[in-house]
Amino acid sequence: MGLVVGKRYYDDDMNGEEEAKQFRELISEIFGNAGTANLKDYLAILRWINDGKLAKKAKELAERTHKLFTRLIDKHQQRKDGLKIADTMINHLLSLQESQPNFYTNDVINGLTMVVL
Repeated sequence: MGLVVGKRYYDDDMNGEEEAKQFRELISEIFGNAGTANLKDYLAILRWINDGKLAKKAKELAERTHKLFTRLIDKHQQRKDGLKIADTMINHLLSLQESQPNFYTNDVINGLTMVVL
């Protein structure tokens, strides 16, 4: 996260920050569900029986991740007007967005950020 956003979310002094707490919980959930097997892939009959809890969980995690990174990108866009600009991946992508706005949209920056993490 230091490279991407310019913050460390795992320092001891970050315990009180809500954004850091959300990030740590989100990453824990993502890694906890990353290796989960979907039984519907192996037994087709379960597609009729199972209520799709795993798919719902994956969609919910994707939405939460998208919202978190969208907020981070918005913060960087607002800070860009300020005096001090940190040397982060998001800031570099936002500077590329100025020269190629059709290619480097906020959704592309969001996706690249997710892939890096």
